[in-house]
Amino acid sequence: MSESGCWLVADIGGTHTRLGLVQPDRERFPIVARRSFPTSEFPSLEAVIEHYLEAVELSAIDAACLAVAGPVRGAEASLTNVEWTVSSERVAAQLHLANVLIVNDFHAVAASLPLLRDVDLCPIGPVSATDVCPEGAKAVLGPGSGLGMAGLVSIDGDWQVIPSEGGHAALAPVDELELEVTRALLARFGFVTWEHVLSGPGLENLYRAVSAIWGAADKSMTAADITARALDHEPVCHQTLELFCSMLGTASGGLAYTFCAEGGLYLAGGILPRISQFLAASHFRERFEAVGGSSDYLRTVSTVLVSTADVGLLGAAVALARCRG
Repeated sequence: MSESGCWLVADIGGTHTRLGLVQPDRERFPIVARRSFPTSEFPSLEAVIEHYLEAVELSAIDAACLAVAGPVRGAEASLTNVEWTVSSERVAAQLHLANVLIVNDFHAVAASLPLLRDVDLCPIGPVSATDVCPEGAKAVLGPGSGLGMAGLVSIDGDWQVIPSEGGHAALAPVDELELEVTRALLARFGFVTWEHVLSGPGLENLYRAVSAIWGAADKSMTAADITARALDHEPVCHQTLELFCSMLGTASGGLAYTFCAEGGLYLAGGILPRISQFLAASHFRERFEAVGGSSDYLRTVSTVLVSTADVGLLGAAVALARCRG
């Protein structure tokens, strides 16, 4: 690829690392030369980048942004579920750049929200994204290898991301089954967070707990296996996925209250697009609106599934554009 002036953007997760190129002079930041690599098959991000640049035949770029699925501390981030430490300084040296921007992956997702199109969004429930206050605060969360969260607020017409590590906040069970599940998880983990149930590993945790409660054999299935069997109506897996969607509704309602998200609650991550129909038919929206008890505040807040896989790359481009002024 011979184009000059390219930005490299990366969406680095526990399962996949996605990379793409952006031409910064275009308003919507179209992503080209997308590639996706299994994160666990590479020893480091630098190895992925080297492989990628060879594949797209690009020797130089002008700037880069790394969106990482883990807490960012200064110039480094550690992936929550993979033994990688991502260093903006090492990548800057590799790419011969003065510096490289590094942000949390859900910082990037939040930054992308104002640029998403209708084709990128799927309403979950009766309120669509077009029915809400366009300048209202937005919140986003999404289960994948971990559970990401962030907020987006408009200040004097300028969108500002509010980072969050709310996936590590304490789980809030709301019915007898969830209390039983929480007790089982407390025995294993000592402290139970939302990420312990609302993530790929969390879905596996839920399955083991439901299996124990039902007295069913624990088949030690992966999240993908559980999801496939749930969609095929296998009873324990179906109950597990129903529980997952219900608890997601509670977590989403709590986050929407936290940010006063009158601009909508957005759902992202790697799991939900694969179960969009199941999610829409589940108790997710009912549980979302039930947060706050008798209050009807959340009835007018939209819940919207982000269906495009480019959201992290797009958000990284937006964050980079803001950083460069």
